[in-house]
Amino acid sequence: MLILGLGNSCTNQVGEIKTSTEKEIDIILSSKELETFKGNFSSYYDNLDFDNIRTEILSENETLYQIFAKMTDTNIGVLDVIFYKDGNYKIFFENKILEEKSENVTIQYFSIHGNLVLELSAIKDKLTNIYSLELSDKFKASKVSSCTGDCYKMAKDACNGDGDCALLCDALDIFFGSCTVAIATACLATCIN
Repeated sequence: MLILGLGNSCTNQVGEIKTSTEKEIDIILSSKELETFKGNFSSYYDNLDFDNIRTEILSENETLYQIFAKMTDTNIGVLDVIFYKDGNYKIFFENKILEEKSENVTIQYFSIHGNLVLELSAIKDKLTNIYSLELSDKFKASKVSSCTGDCYKMAKDACNGDGDCALLCDALDIFFGSCTVAIATACLATCIN
């Protein structure tokens, strides 16, 4: 079981659009991938909020842009776009479904073609407000794609092999759940398409 604390990362810059970001957003808007996304997730596409884009620097070579589509208070879609320094990018879709006053959360990751790649379930501990994160039953029976699973294991093993990295990752997971989720999301993005 993984521990996930849902919170805001300090590196997020909500709504700040810089010149380089405007160029990258223009690339997204004119991409065939966005048209594919529109064909498979039209209701989410119609609700994308390009005025409030969350930007997170993943590394010196990667920037994550998150474009939200709030369908209801309990259903939030996120179009995730990772831009690489060399000009390439990857797009995938994240859907968060909150149940019972945010006590239970289902997080689904899809390719832009509509293929469910990963589904996680999170249940909030009432005393600590920390979510326990588990693979959904669909993915327990069949292993997560070997690319994503192998990538995740390799990254976690590398981090755990370095005391400073392991300490920082564990501390971030306790308070924000951001390290484990960042590694899983990076591997997912690497393996999609």
